[in-house]
Amino acid sequence: MFRFTSFLPLICIILISLVVLSCNQQKSADFPSIKLFVSGGVIQDEKKVDCSIELRDRIQQQTIKGGIEYRGSSSKLYPKKSYTIRFKNEKAIQWQGLILIGDWVLYAPYADRSCIRNTLAQFFFGAMGHYSTSSVFTELYINNEYMGLYELREKIDLDKPGLKEAKCILKIDKTTGKKKQKFSSVINPDIAILEHDVANGFEFNAAIQRVHNFEKALLDTTKDLSNYADMDSFVDYFLFSEFANSPDAYRSSCYFTLLKDQRIAMGPIWDYDLAFGNSTLYKGLSTQGWRYAISETQSPYYTAAPKWWSNLYRNKSFKTAISKRWVQLRQSLFSAQNMQRMVDRFADPIQPALANNFKKWPIIGKQVQWAAPPQKSYKGELHYLKQWMVQRANWMDRAIGSF
Repeated sequence: MFRFTSFLPLICIILISLVVLSCNQQKSADFPSIKLFVSGGVIQDEKKVDCSIELRDRIQQQTIKGGIEYRGSSSKLYPKKSYTIRFKNEKAIQWQGLILIGDWVLYAPYADRSCIRNTLAQFFFGAMGHYSTSSVFTELYINNEYMGLYELREKIDLDKPGLKEAKCILKIDKTTGKKKQKFSSVINPDIAILEHDVANGFEFNAAIQRVHNFEKALLDTTKDLSNYADMDSFVDYFLFSEFANSPDAYRSSCYFTLLKDQRIAMGPIWDYDLAFGNSTLYKGLSTQGWRYAISETQSPYYTAAPKWWSNLYRNKSFKTAISKRWVQLRQSLFSAQNMQRMVDRFADPIQPALANNFKKWPIIGKQVQWAAPPQKSYKGELHYLKQWMVQRANWMDRAIGSF
C-alpha cells in the first residue's frame, strides 16, 4: 500500500533546499557588483585601455568612464588576475562607503582561499593607529563574463587623506614594473629603495638624504632615533610584520613615508594574501621564529631587506618599546578571542558570493602555487587561519617575554 507519509522527510528536505537556494540567490543578487566593458575587449599590461565601469548594489546603479590594466608581479602567474582601474569622473563619487576617483585596485583573492587575509591585515594595522587602505568586496564581471569575488581597494598614493602628513612615499620592493627613481641603502648598498609617489615641489634628493641620515643614525648607537623616525610606527610595523609572518615582510611591498617634519614613518601595509600561515615559501607556514632575520638574509631567489630591523633589534630602547606595546596589544586587539572574532566579522559578509567564486575558481581542497596546503572546506580554511594566529601570538609572547 502506498504511504505518502514515507516520503514526507524527503519532501521536507527538498522544500528546505529550495528555500535555502532561493535565499542564497537573493543574497547573491544583492551583493555589490562591478561590471566592466572594455573597449576592444583586450586588457593590456602596464597600459590602461578605455572601459566603462558599472557600479551596482541594492540602492543604486551608476556608470562611469574609466580605464583598466593588469597589475601585480608574481601574482600574474595565477589564472585569476588583479587589475588597476581608473575612475575618470571629474568629481569624486560615493559607493559602498568609498570615495571613488582616480586609480584603484581590483584585487583578486586566489592563493588566499579565505579571501580575507588582506582585509584582516589592513584592519589590524589601522586599529593599531596607522593609516590603512580602505576596501569593499564586490563581484566582478568583465564584458559580461563572471570573474569572481574581488576587493576594490584604495591604491597607495599621496592624495589619500590618511597620508596628508607625507611628502613622499618610498618602498622596498621588486624592481619589476614601471620604472621610477631609486637609490641604494647605506647599510646594504646592493639593495635599492624605490620611489613610489612624490609630492609636487618635493626634491627626490631630499628623500635620499633623509633616508641616509636615518640609516647612519641607526648605525650610530649614540643617536636618538626619534629625531629621524616616527619610532611608534617602527615598533608597530615590526610587531605586525612578525605576527603576520608574511614571506614578503620587510623586503617586498614594504612602504614607508617621509613626513613633513622630516622624519620617516613605516607603512602603509600592502600585500598580505600569503601571510598568516598561508605560504610554503621561506618558513611562511611556521608559527615560530623571527621573520626579520629571514627577510634580511641574502638570497638568489628574492630581494633581501636592508638590515634596519636587526640593528633595531639590538637597540635596548627599541626592544623595551616592542615589549611594552605587545603586552598592550595582547590585552585587546590581539587577544585570542578578538582575533578569532575578526575572522568571522570579515568572512560572514562575503558568504553570499563564495559559491559563485569557488565555482569559477575551484581551489577549495586543491593545492595552489606558494599557498598553504588546502583544507577540506571553506570553514576549515577559516579554522586553520584562526588557530594559526593564536599559535603565532603565543610564540611571540614567549619570545618577547624572554627579552
